[in-house]
Amino acid sequence: MLKICLWVMRMIRAIIFDFGGVCFYPGNTNQIIKEALFNSNFPKMKILLLLLDFRKRKLIKEAVKEFNSGLIDDKSFWKKIKKITKYDFDEREIKENIISLNKPINRVMHIIKRLKKKYKVGLLTNNNSWLDEINQRYNFYQYFDVVVNSFDVKISKPSEKIYKITLKRLSVKPDEVVFIDDKKENVVAAIRVGMKAIHYKNPEKLIKELRSFGVEV
Repeated sequence: MLKICLWVMRMIRAIIFDFGGVCFYPGNTNQIIKEALFNSNFPKMKILLLLLDFRKRKLIKEAVKEFNSGLIDDKSFWKKIKKITKYDFDEREIKENIISLNKPINRVMHIIKRLKKKYKVGLLTNNNSWLDEINQRYNFYQYFDVVVNSFDVKISKPSEKIYKITLKRLSVKPDEVVFIDDKKENVVAAIRVGMKAIHYKNPEKLIKELRSFGVEV
């Protein structure tokens, strides 16, 4: 048994983290937009009507996905949102609210700092151009050897291509990696690529699951 554990420990060379819902909260982009609207001067009645409109909610979700996939830029994203909501709001205010809502999960960031001493650490996120602005506030890129943002590579999880891009940039093989994400479909995709994977729930459980793969944390 000891030999097997030591073999597993030697195999793990890198840990890859998701961003929203794992390293920072909240994790759901659509939820962040809703909160950002409620914290703005956007008319509350318009927000309530918007939330009750399934078609509009779906269109907003699709626009977020397009933005996070790098298919549209910041300007085009806001143009779409304004067309959907039929309201000429101040996008700078909404954007500031969205960025401000992102806060580090300190316990997880502490785990990452410890892991970086012994392993390669990557960040793989479905995000947009605002990720750089969040980094300007918290300087969290420094804790990762590689940052792969779907906006930059024009591919999103759970596409296998984005996992392979991350592996290549880290110079590791799939079976040398533990991938962590709060969305089950992204975890399943990582396993399909050949990685070991953890469906994130909380920092305490994360430590236990990392150790079960022989990771020293």
